[in-house]
Amino acid sequence: GYRGFFDGAFEAGQRSGSCNYDVACDETVGWEDQIPCVAVISTGGSTFCTGFMVNNLRNDRDPLFQTANHCGVNSGNAASLVTFWNYQDPADGPLDCPGNSIDSGPQDQFLSGSEFLASNAASDFTLVRLLQSPPDEWEVSYCGWSAEDVATEFSVAIHHPATDLKRWSIDYEASEIYGYNQPGDTHIRVLDW
Repeated sequence: GYRGFFDGAFEAGQRSGSCNYDVACDETVGWEDQIPCVAVISTGGSTFCTGFMVNNLRNDRDPLFQTANHCGVNSGNAASLVTFWNYQDPADGPLDCPGNSIDSGPQDQFLSGSEFLASNAASDFTLVRLLQSPPDEWEVSYCGWSAEDVATEFSVAIHHPATDLKRWSIDYEASEIYGYNQPGDTHIRVLDW
């Protein structure tokens, strides 16, 4: 979910809910390949949303980066997009599992600038191409995707809730095909994190 900047959401320890596990907690075992593809993003000096490296069909490591359309990255500000990688608690802790850390994460692995490619409000996506690829030593992965029109048996989200350190959430129940906040067949709906 997304919160605005000025609603008191950023007081220490109040950002991540109990459904958001720190990515270094034991619950995330099996998702180690997907965790490094996620970054917290910024334009204008403040972090405000989550995005991820997304692979293409050629699997050629083209630096494609996707975020939500509601995050507001567009052709006018994409050039100033900053992606912060590995913004998370170190694996050697200390950890507060499920995850409600009050510490700030490292911000020394970042890239600046992107080229706007596409967005759509109805499906809530924005796609940009970063001006450079993340260096290999940062171990950033590229997430996969599927255009299949099927519900999932369970759902996982790796994200920065309210720009907190990287978290992992799961719904152990099946998702459903639904509309965007209304009946329909355009989206996958997660019922209960």
